[in-house]
Amino acid sequence: MNYDYVIVGSGFGGAVSACRLAAAGKAVLVLERGRRWKPEEFPRDANGAWVWDQDAPEHCNGWIDLRMMDQMWVAQGAGVGGGSLIYANISIDAPASVFKSGWPSPITLDTLRPYYEMAGDMLKPARVPANQWTERFKL
Repeated sequence: MNYDYVIVGSGFGGAVSACRLAAAGKAVLVLERGRRWKPEEFPRDANGAWVWDQDAPEHCNGWIDLRMMDQMWVAQGAGVGGGSLIYANISIDAPASVFKSGWPSPITLDTLRPYYEMAGDMLKPARVPANQWTERFKL
């Protein structure tokens, strides 16, 4: 097996890097510690496979790897898609008003629009079905 690049993790950075390298004709291998989730396998209730345990992934291979430290907790995705699994797979374009302050002047909605479109073409976002709306989402 010969690869030009080996990408560790299929999260946001790994997936985009792998895609761009492959599009440039490079041989790419992506390594992912977690499994590929089918839509019908996503955890839906308290008994679902939510948690990943690094010490026993053969028994506890959910999609959230929660690391508890003294003064910080870190939530990481564990599965094909990485962090996008735990970020609820939400895709929202920022409104123009977001860029009115705090951003360098060349960064505007108009300059980002082609990239929003490119991401949308690749990710194929869809609306959340009404029967899956959380109370926070409804607000």
